[in-house]
Amino acid sequence: ALLPIIAFTLLRQGQVLVERVLAADLPAGAISHLNYAQKIAQVPMVVSLMLATVTYPHLARSIAAGDTRRAWRLLVRDLATAAAVTVTAAALLVAFAPAIVDVLLRRGAFDAAAATATEHVLRLYTIGLLGHTVVGVVCRAYFCAGGWRGLWYPALAMAAGLALTAALAAALVPGMAQGGIALANAAGITVTAALMLAGLQRLGLSPLRGAVTTVREGERV
Repeated sequence: ALLPIIAFTLLRQGQVLVERVLAADLPAGAISHLNYAQKIAQVPMVVSLMLATVTYPHLARSIAAGDTRRAWRLLVRDLATAAAVTVTAAALLVAFAPAIVDVLLRRGAFDAAAATATEHVLRLYTIGLLGHTVVGVVCRAYFCAGGWRGLWYPALAMAAGLALTAALAAALVPGMAQGGIALANAAGITVTAALMLAGLQRLGLSPLRGAVTTVREGERV
């Protein structure tokens, strides 16, 4: 059971590896711009996932008990809460990117040119923040469900997103430099999030499945 979780984690971190490999051939400072922008963009995502972690034990118990209706409600609530935090923070990051980068980073060798480049990358990274948040919340439901679909599907979805990230980044780098890498990251993780949301139906977590389960339980009683 540990192998698919390790595979999912490695594939998710593979996005960083792809970005760094492609950025290695860009002018000096490109990797720093990507790294600093990514670290800033991840702050709201981490906060939103912390909120979802609080209810994780309840989600795990509901799935283990076969109560798909309650599990679906919990998952939707977690997604709504995490998405609200992420989207609000993303809007603030886009609006105040110059001020945020200046306060946090602009000093010493990190001059105005570096700040401008980082601001541009930061705004592009925020496009994929919602996707990162959805993947972080939904993958827990899969791992709780177990079985082939539960354990391996997130890794397969992540592999598809990583492949898109690598292909799109390679195509965009010549024209957009590090900005193309950030945009490819956003596209890849958004595809992964969409695949994982679509897979919940087969996993048994959906409003319809929950309602059917409730009706069947009522008939047995």
